[in-house]
Amino acid sequence: VTKDVETTSVLHPWSCAYCEHPYDKHEIELALVKETQVSVKSYVVQDLQCVKCNMIKQDNLQEHCACSGSYKATFLKEHFDLRLKTLSEISSRYELPLLQHITSKLAGSRSPN
Repeated sequence: VTKDVETTSVLHPWSCAYCEHPYDKHEIELALVKETQVSVKSYVVQDLQCVKCNMIKQDNLQEHCACSGSYKATFLKEHFDLRLKTLSEISSRYELPLLQHITSKLAGSRSPN
């Protein structure tokens, strides 16, 4: 007997393709919340890198690198925004209220630049 994987995935989006046993939705949501926390932490505490020599900024007071190059972020805002948007869409589509709350708060706290 073969099982229709597409039908199974519609009825239970997170279930085993073979036995149709649903995965724990709460555990999946917590894993996605943890991924959100890791993304936020990575963005906030990221290194700055010299655009000229690629050295990582060592001194917080220094505006320019010793080679006179300027610094750039290693985790681009666009990548962070895309990850946050993706997590927000997942939370809406699969009705994950905790993840939805966190991503909406983060999106609301983001400045335009």
